[in-house]
Amino acid sequence: MLEERRLTAVEQLIEIRLALGESGELVGDLRELIAAHPLREAPRGQLMLALYRSGRQAEALAEFGRVRELLVEELGIDPGPRLTRLYEAILRDSPELAPPEPPAPPAPRHALGRPGPRDRDPGLAEGRARLDGRGRGPGRTRCGRPGGRRGDGDRDRARGPGQARTRFPGRALGRGR
Repeated sequence: MLEERRLTAVEQLIEIRLALGESGELVGDLRELIAAHPLREAPRGQLMLALYRSGRQAEALAEFGRVRELLVEELGIDPGPRLTRLYEAILRDSPELAPPEPPAPPAPRHALGRPGPRDRDPGLAEGRARLDGRGRGPGRTRCGRPGGRRGDGDRDRARGPGQARTRFPGRALGRGR
């Protein structure tokens, strides 16, 4: 029972690797798996597909002949419908068997795992320029608030000494009380 689960997991891993386009790298592994379990049809079909996608169509067709002969001799049965459909698709050079498109390269990332400068939203640079006081047009700000005014400290200095507003009644700013 445990061996059957292991074989099923190995077959699923091979399916995933085939879907990722690793056909040529799988041929050796599949031949070893088939040598250990010659009557299993799933690895035979995977080997046929890997050979076909590697440009070895004749070998893929020959593999079907070998498995058919083995199944007839050992069990007295023909290959299952899935393997037979795969054989016919290889004969027709069916486009559905073509290898998948290679995955897109990952986006560049900073060392901290944030998106790189090329990934940023174009509006982000404009927003930062506005916050830095380099922006243009309405909404430009010199402090960190959109549409904001100069900081409170500047306004208080404009009032003159002793005239600064304070949040604490009875205290003036800068007098350590």
